[in-house]
Amino acid sequence: MKHLLAIALLSLTLVGCNQQEDNRIQSQGTNIDFTKVTNKDAPVSQSIATQAKKTILENEEVTAVRGINTSEKVLLAFKVKQFDSFRETKLEDELKNKLEKAFPEKKIFVSSDEKIFIELDQLEKEIQNKDMNEDELKKDFKTIQDLLNDEA
Repeated sequence: MKHLLAIALLSLTLVGCNQQEDNRIQSQGTNIDFTKVTNKDAPVSQSIATQAKKTILENEEVTAVRGINTSEKVLLAFKVKQFDSFRETKLEDELKNKLEKAFPEKKIFVSSDEKIFIELDQLEKEIQNKDMNEDELKKDFKTIQDLLNDEA
């Protein structure tokens, strides 16, 4: 009986490590913080944002990335290693150019601002866990975009 209980607890722990509390899938193994929004009922598929996040993570200086997309725009925020923080602005420009080439049909916004990162993280959670229509997504996107423009 004790062995069965131990195996059950171990299984729950391993399954729990695979997903965050908000049901987004998080990367395993590396020191990279990457989440994938997998809500099939999302008002707009987040596959473009996921592809863009993977593109950003190809850069070795990036340690974490969050992002969302609407049907016309993609908004991403990233974190870099402490030592690389002096290059954030240049890195923003490089990543934006790379993403504009990869997704020419989308308007791309990239930021290394911590506030934008946190807001995108919260919006990813909302998209994953609740029913949200496209108008709500666009409204929340615009709110974060306005924060980004205020920083400029």
